[in-house]
Amino acid sequence: MILYVAGHGLIDDSLDYYLATYNTDFSNPRLNGIPYKALENLLDSIPARQKLILMDACHSGEIDKESVKLIRKKNTIDGEVRFRSFGRSPVYKKLGLENSFELMKTLFVDLRRGTGASVISSASGVEFAIEGEKWKNGVFTYALLKGLREMEADLDEDGRILVSELQHYVEAEVPKLTDNHQRPTMRVENISNDWRVW
Repeated sequence: MILYVAGHGLIDDSLDYYLATYNTDFSNPRLNGIPYKALENLLDSIPARQKLILMDACHSGEIDKESVKLIRKKNTIDGEVRFRSFGRSPVYKKLGLENSFELMKTLFVDLRRGTGASVISSASGVEFAIEGEKWKNGVFTYALLKGLREMEADLDEDGRILVSELQHYVEAEVPKLTDNHQRPTMRVENISNDWRVW
C-alpha cells in the first residue's frame, strides 16, 4: 500500500502536526486540520504488511518538542520559491547544521508509533517544503517522479526500485536542488522489510 500526501503542513502552538484542509484555520490548525494522529490511526487499521507514506508538506518530519520553539519565518528564498506553510515555523533553539539535522534524523524514527509503515517525508520537522515554477511541483515530488520515471532511483541498476533506494535517492537529490534548504527524512517500522515500489 502506498499513500501519497501533498499539501500544507501546519504546526500548532503545542507543536502538534496537522495537514490543512480547504477550511482549516491556519492560525489554529486544530480547527478543521487533519491531525497526524488521525493518519496514524488510519494506517494502524490497514492490515497490509508493506505500507509506504510519501508526504510532500512543510514540517512533515518529527519534531522534538523540548528542542524546538516557534518563530515567524519568511516564505521565500531570493524571491524564487514558495512553501507549503504559513504562519509559525518551528526551529531548533540552538540551530546549527550539525545539531539540527543529526538530531532530526535520530528523533524522526520515533514517529512510526506502531503503524508498520515506512514514511518518506519531504522535509524535516523544522523545514519548509519548497516548490517553484522550474519544478512545476514541490521539489520533493519533482525528485520523486524523476527518480521513478527515469529509473534514477534504481541505485543498484537491477531494474527495481526498493523503498530504501527511493529514500536514498530523494535524500541526496532534494538537498542538491534546494541548495540544502530542504532535506527529506525517513522513518521505518521494520528496516528488514525493504520492498519493491517500482
